[in-house]
Amino acid sequence: MGKASRKFLLAAVLAFLVLGFAVSRGPAQQSDNPEWLKSGNPCWPTEQQKKQIKAMTGVDANTLKCHPVRISMIWDIDETGHHHSGLGDDRFTAGLRVSFPGYLQIYFNQQKRTQVEDIFLSGPSPCCPAEAEFDASRLEASVLGSAPKGFSSYTFKFFKASGADILYGRDKPGLFELKWRRDGLDNRTEIGGPQFKIQKGVIEEPYAASLLTRFMDSRSYRLQKLADESTDWDDIRPYFEKQDIWQKEFVLEDRLDFPGLDEFYALRGKVTVQVDFAEVQTEEWLITVTGQERDFAGDEIEYKMPGQSAKKLLLSAEFDWLLEGKFKVKKRKGVRSFDGGIITQFEQVPRVLFDATDLFRCDLTYCEGKKAFGETGRWVGLMLGGELQGQSVRIQWMSVPAEACVLCTPKKSSGTKAAFRSKKMGSSEFTSRISREVIPLKNGSVRDGAVLDWLTYRITLKKLR
Repeated sequence: MGKASRKFLLAAVLAFLVLGFAVSRGPAQQSDNPEWLKSGNPCWPTEQQKKQIKAMTGVDANTLKCHPVRISMIWDIDETGHHHSGLGDDRFTAGLRVSFPGYLQIYFNQQKRTQVEDIFLSGPSPCCPAEAEFDASRLEASVLGSAPKGFSSYTFKFFKASGADILYGRDKPGLFELKWRRDGLDNRTEIGGPQFKIQKGVIEEPYAASLLTRFMDSRSYRLQKLADESTDWDDIRPYFEKQDIWQKEFVLEDRLDFPGLDEFYALRGKVTVQVDFAEVQTEEWLITVTGQERDFAGDEIEYKMPGQSAKKLLLSAEFDWLLEGKFKVKKRKGVRSFDGGIITQFEQVPRVLFDATDLFRCDLTYCEGKKAFGETGRWVGLMLGGELQGQSVRIQWMSVPAEACVLCTPKKSSGTKAAFRSKKMGSSEFTSRISREVIPLKNGSVRDGAVLDWLTYRITLKKLR
């Protein structure tokens, strides 16, 4: 066999192996591989393929290349489910940006080294973390559920959830795959959405599944996959070569009717996919805020002993705050920018401030519409906004009011006998105040602040990586 024939045979063997891997591979088959999970390398699957090719042929697979990428999907969806018999409509509305690492694998022709034969663009890579940013104003659900009423009948009612009631499944951030082959075999783009979950207790039993949000258990939703066959390598090539961001919008519109039942599900919206091909350096930071806030106005209890003039007793509340969040700063082509964050801890604990403890026993009580004292973990997992200002950062926290109500009962049989319920005390000044602070983006930075004698705080920054 001549030298040219051996080259042709080797090229044919490599093409067969690489394209064979291209047909069979996919994140679902690789994502549970412990080696990939701990590798920290999005291109781990390509490296394994190259090792297998070398072991089988004795030749380096130099025509198989891999490039790490960052994939973002911006979801804007609105789903309606209409029930028969006048039961009403389900609604699920969401605005969400999901970002995760991925990889672009390119196989070049063995003879014509600049000719692309096969590409595979895929994410997420389980080696590296994914993030989600919610648009809280676009995240709500109203779902018809049922509850047992006796042995044979059910009562139906709508369960509503919004904001912190809806959790994002970080272990299932979504899916994006783009496959293209020169021979046209299995060319397609596939998108899978992230998983949402409504917190336990909001919905006990779902009435029906839907087009968009298949119930994974009694309170979970997973956006269905959708496929598109219009994306070509030529659509991506200019952005890849310039290390720029490729973007494409996919329209979501579908309807499923149930004849004879007067029921239907309708889905409208869009998902915008962005793929960043530039090498991006990422820093991860931890911000911690501690502080106290006192209700400076408070309330007054009017107390009167027999034969004495009435006197007013000052009643107030103080709130201890502990907030933590993680955020990222990315550097792309020499330019740094804020790259999103999430709240990891959110604690707000109220305390009663009252001196005349010999006259009244004063305890926290539920304010109207509340079923808890303060805030404990309710906002964890939601978006943390921010911006860079030169070499400093400003973090934008959600505006969450400090609220406390107090019930005071008299201890003495003489004097005022009626219990006293305070007005709602507190304000939203704490989160508003700390959101104005601009802090040097340095490991160990500390910023102390105060407003007279009724609000104090300390903000610290720590670089995690």
